[in-house]
Amino acid sequence: MPSDGEEGKRMEALTQLCEMLSIGIEESLSTFLVDSFVHVLVGLLNHESNPDIMLLTARALTHLCDVLPSSCAAVVHYGVVSCFCARLLTIEYMDLAEQHVALSTAANMCKKLPLDAADFVMEVVPLLTNLLQYHDAKVLEHASVCLTRIAEAFGSSPDKRVLFLKVVYIFIIINIFSVGFIR
Repeated sequence: MPSDGEEGKRMEALTQLCEMLSIGIEESLSTFLVDSFVHVLVGLLNHESNPDIMLLTARALTHLCDVLPSSCAAVVHYGVVSCFCARLLTIEYMDLAEQHVALSTAANMCKKLPLDAADFVMEVVPLLTNLLQYHDAKVLEHASVCLTRIAEAFGSSPDKRVLFLKVVYIFIIINIFSVGFIR
């Protein structure tokens, strides 16, 4: 269990990282070591004992993807998409605006997915499909964009396309049956 001093240092470092990324431009961040930072940020995104650290980490990742689009490959590789989507379903204290930002970021991460990211992304498909049941228009829009981009990315590979469709269909059928049995 980290001490309060360690938590404070993490909060300060994340705040500074968010500030740097929010004002940075792609050219100024060209030497930014994305792999080393993303790996650490994924660990902090799962830091359930401190919601503030999780929120600042999500913001840092959002800014990183916005200002440095080339970082999306590392972000997908380290499983950030599944972390973001899981957090959307489990964090009650996060307001809807933060959910919109997190889903928008997930949608940006799904742009031009490499075929070798299929394993990481397929874990998220059921979560994204579940988000299609929300009543908020922005949540629906961003979840749909994510699923559409995943389908487009894997459309050129028959194996990946079939796998994607199987996961989506199975999850939809499970939802249909679970709703049917509840009534």
